[in-house]
Amino acid sequence: MDLPALRATVAADHEVADPAHDISHLDRVAALSAWIAERIGADPMPARVAGYVHDYHRVAEARTGIRPLPAYAANDLVRAVLDAHQIPRGWYPDILCAVDATGRYRIAGDSLPGDLVQAHPVAAAVHDADNLDAIGVIGLTRAVCYGTVLGEPLWNPAATLRAGSAGYVDGRTSSVVAHCYEKLVHLAEEMLTEPARSLAERRLRDLLGVLGTLRAELVADPAQGVSWDPNTGYLRVPLHEVPAAGCRLEFTAGARLGLRQELGGLATVCYVELSDLPAVARSILTGHGSLPAMAGSLRVPVCPSLANRVVAGPAAVSLELAGAAVATVTLHFRSERRT
Repeated sequence: MDLPALRATVAADHEVADPAHDISHLDRVAALSAWIAERIGADPMPARVAGYVHDYHRVAEARTGIRPLPAYAANDLVRAVLDAHQIPRGWYPDILCAVDATGRYRIAGDSLPGDLVQAHPVAAAVHDADNLDAIGVIGLTRAVCYGTVLGEPLWNPAATLRAGSAGYVDGRTSSVVAHCYEKLVHLAEEMLTEPARSLAERRLRDLLGVLGTLRAELVADPAQGVSWDPNTGYLRVPLHEVPAAGCRLEFTAGARLGLRQELGGLATVCYVELSDLPAVARSILTGHGSLPAMAGSLRVPVCPSLANRVVAGPAAVSLELAGAAVATVTLHFRSERRT
């Protein structure tokens, strides 16, 4: 099998696809697929091939002008490429299963075989690799590229998210940022293999950190006060008017948010409490005087009101330090937050 020749064919075919599904995306998915397959005891070569051919429905979308198409809609195109490059026939079932798996999301109500990792480990590896390339900074960048093709605005804060009971739906949504919250931040929960889960958690922290920064900059008002969005679990608390000139700490921790919920009104944030701080973050914060020497948590008073509701759960946290104090607290509660 001549893998460079197969890649050249795929690259030429995908020149018509959108920038989020170009050959560089396929290179990354192919490499990640082989990496995951090897670590779960599967053959990395069919996984690499499947990574290269899994997005032929994007080629079909560009050729027909119909978006979105399901991944399996391009199976004839996939078989033609496999035939042209004399891919072993015994690999076809795993490769076509992988193509189908990359188009299925539990957050959309789709089902995947419970034994996919055991029965079709190549398909599981490609499924996870494709999702990994949609998380982290690269995932946000690709979302901007695809959102441009679909005609999505960058952010529409007045729009209702389709997450939760409505479920994720492929295709155009209210904004690029909404797409991140409706799909991308949930992809770590979609992983089927252990190697992918570990990498996904790190990429998810990166994605949430960048989303927090992006949303602060979208407001374009340095003097804006506390921002709390219960739909996305996003909170930003500036504690000083001057932006942090020191360092930024990013980590996952337990979080409790005290809210004063008035009848028929917006919720006021009373305090933020972070617990289960990583040792490095706790050490740095103690050294800056933000925490007592033996403290295991950080409590940030926001508004001198008595909370009557609490939101709690794991959160991706970003702290900006100015001198010896925390200047800004930004966090995203994970999807399992509770009230």
